[in-house]
Amino acid sequence: MSAEVNEVICPCAMPGIEEFRQLVFSDGDKIRIKGLDKVFEIAYWEGKLPDNTLANELVNQLSKENYIPSNERVRLEYATAVLREYRKFFKKKEERKRETGNIGKEK
Repeated sequence: MSAEVNEVICPCAMPGIEEFRQLVFSDGDKIRIKGLDKVFEIAYWEGKLPDNTLANELVNQLSKENYIPSNERVRLEYATAVLREYRKFFKKKEERKRETGNIGKEK
């Protein structure tokens, strides 16, 4: 069950309205996730590197506003998918930081 974020469900760009992202798993299942960008931004601002500990933390944060089953195997699949997406997010942020010559964290 491999997943990737493939689209924005809600194109709303108004303050206070969070977008839903869709995780598409390798078996074709699609899961709507609320607040993915928000938890990624916070983790990046806090200087958190993409690792397994962070993946579990992100899944725990996302489960506050999303239904994520408590089954250990399923949570591991979510953690793997979320970590993969955070790595992409982190890489883009770091590349943008290098391109702009910004040595500190982006804000």
